Amino acid sequence: MNSTSPRTALEILGQAAASLEFALDTPSIQKLELYLDKLLLWNQRVALVSQSDPVEIASKQFADSLSVAGLCRAGERVVDLGSGAGFPGLVIAIARPELAVLLVDSKQKKVSFL
Repeated sequence: MNSTSPRTALEILGQAAASLEFALDTPSIQKLELYLDKLLLWNQRVALVSQSDPVEIASKQFADSLSVAGLCRAGERVVDLGSGAGFPGLVIAIARPELAVLLVDSKQKKVSFL
């Protein structure tokens, strides 16, 4: 088990968001923290992502998703086909709550997680 905490991972994510000139408010950070906690828990039972280190997940999956979130314009609709573990769609929905985001996946185990 890795000793890196999810909070440290989200601090790194906040720094990544700032470097993309994309601000995350406190409620969004709290939701991303909850998402990361649930993802790590589910990932022990159901293979959702190949990484198990919270910092690696934050710096790769979450940060990449945030870069897409920064490109969306207010009021747009976003469809994430093949959402898997929720990247990028769930991160976009959390970071940009004003967007209408639809997550679609064909695997029941992933839909159950989402």
